[in-house]
Amino acid sequence: MTYDSGVELRTLGREEFAAYRERSIPAYADEVVRARGVDRRTALRTAEESFPPSLEAVAETGQWIFRAVHAGVDVGWLWLGPPPMGGPGLYVYDIEVDEEHRGEGLGRAIMLAAEQVVRESGHDRLGLNVFGWNSRAESLYRSLGYQVMSTQMAKALGNEMLDGDLPDGDTTVDGGR
Repeated sequence: MTYDSGVELRTLGREEFAAYRERSIPAYADEVVRARGVDRRTALRTAEESFPPSLEAVAETGQWIFRAVHAGVDVGWLWLGPPPMGGPGLYVYDIEVDEEHRGEGLGRAIMLAAEQVVRESGHDRLGLNVFGWNSRAESLYRSLGYQVMSTQMAKALGNEMLDGDLPDGDTTVDGGR
């Protein structure tokens, strides 16, 4: 269906879903490493567990994964579903504009189409998460009227005891005490 924003949201077939999942899991893992400071293996496991294993699982859990199409050309992706922590409305699990189409206003158009899907499915709220370093996306969401609901913060402290700077021969974190 083509929405008022000029974007069509097309559901995925099995092969397209498999390709989306295969490329999205490592990309999300990279973001988890950056956001949480965990090792790559842990991040990949987290990402793998976060993505539905099949199109059937998408449907069974009340989610939708779309390919965004503009003027007959595939331009991005949108994944909507129930909020991960419960509550009203729907949640944007993933939105992405294909690299070659960035800067054309399509992120806004996809979000406006997402809002229309939310309303048409009987909901009145759309939530999302944006990583702190993604100021471009945060600016888009603010311009669309989204408000910050919570903020998570962290500070990398460094720790010479954990960074391998132990005295010669000392392999304990507590300095052998």
